[in-house]
This record gives sequence, C-alpha cells and structure tokens, in this order.
Amino acid sequence: MSTDPWLFVFSALSGLGGLAAFLGWLGIKPSQLGLGTKSVAAAKGAMHVSSIRGRRLKLVTGIILFFLSMGFSIFGLYRCRQSRLSVSEYPVQTPLEVIVGKKYINESLEVDGKRFEHCDFTNVTFMYHGLAEYSIVEDSFHGSLQLITDNISIEAFETLQQNLQKSPGVIRGFTGLMDKSGNITKFNEFTKQP
Repeated sequence: MSTDPWLFVFSALSGLGGLAAFLGWLGIKPSQLGLGTKSVAAAKGAMHVSSIRGRRLKLVTGIILFFLSMGFSIFGLYRCRQSRLSVSEYPVQTPLEVIVGKKYINESLEVDGKRFEHCDFTNVTFMYHGLAEYSIVEDSFHGSLQLITDNISIEAFETLQQNLQKSPGVIRGFTGLMDKSGNITKFNEFTKQP
C-alpha cells in the first residue's frame, strides 16, 4: 500500500490539531449550539483554562502540530515531485527485439523496443508508446502509413515543433535529443524559403 495517502491524512490531522490548539490559546471555543443553558455553563466551566501554564501548553502544542503538518506536507510534495522526475528520466536501454525480413499487410504494430530490418510494410499503423527505443533499417513502405501515440508528451512535443516551424519570424531550426551530458543529436532540421 502506498504511503502517499497516509502522508495526506497525517498532514491534515496535524494541521487541524494545530489550528484547534492555536484557537484554544486565543480563547476561541467551538460554539455550543443546541445545548441548554445549564449544559452551556457546565461546558464553559470544563473548557475554561485560566492558568498561564495551560495557555502556554496550548500554544506549544499548536506550534508543534503546525510544524509537523508542514513537515508532512513538504515530504509529500517532495515524494510527488520525485515520482514525476522518475517518469521523465531517460528510459533504461534494453536490447531491441530484432525482426528481419517480415511482411506486414494491413496491420497495427507496436514499435517500442523493436528493430525492423529489411521488412516490408503495406498499409500499416505504427503505435509508439514512447517507452523504449526503436529502429527501422532498410525497410520498404507501400500504401498508407499511420504513426500513432498514446503518450501525451510526444503529442505535445510534435505540436510545439509544428507551431514553431509555422511562426512567421522563424527561418531555420532543428529538433534534437539532448543526452544526460548535454550533447544534442539533431534530427529534423528545417529551413524556410523566403
């Protein structure tokens, strides 16, 4: 079971406890709606703490619970951020499944993790999830070809590229891949004719 929901629960309870202790230190009490006059007087007597020591205890408790709540919140935010970073890390490179000389007609193919060599494709749809590399080496294509992804990040990158290429002030550019060392491999260079 994931600890993330528990972080939220502890953070919320600590925050509410800190708020209640702080309000108690200020002397603000929950309303006693629905109680008779005798019950209200009894409740006021029971809830009233006149000593300075009791007020300091409420303040210290409120401060501790507040910082506890902040700690759980910051840790939860850190965990959330870390999980998002791990998605954007470069995928672990595994050996590609090599497919040689096969003919595909009217098929849908997943290309993640595959290397197609000397294959023949007629009216095919390539599905690319963006979870692994692929390779297409000396293949033949006929008829229609569709390239589809279910990865919103790939779609967003493609849209950004197309929109920037259409911008009036852009005359030349490229798309590229930056590795962990900051080296850029260019692909899809373009130059607009004036």
